[in-house]
Amino acid sequence: VCIYIKFFANEKRVHINYFGTNEKYRGKGIGKELLELTEQFAKNNEVNKIDLNVEVNNYKAINFYRKNEFNDEGILMSKEILRGCREWSIKIFILK
Repeated sequence: VCIYIKFFANEKRVHINYFGTNEKYRGKGIGKELLELTEQFAKNNEVNKIDLNVEVNNYKAINFYRKNEFNDEGILMSKEILRGCREWSIKIFILK
């Protein structure tokens, strides 16, 4: 189980950059618990909004977020310019 969030204090916003659960752990409430912890963090820091991006064809994820009261707000569009570039990020792993 992994969640990586970005906290934008000046915007009062938390962005879930990555959220993943290994298939063998899905359906056990772990993802919901992580969202609740993220929401509690947001409330403790007076954040107005939690947002995220999800692939348009990732129906399981879309349904999961909708069940957890996330709303559809638009379509994110992108264009890949350089292929094979390295991407750096920090991820928080929570293991149970």
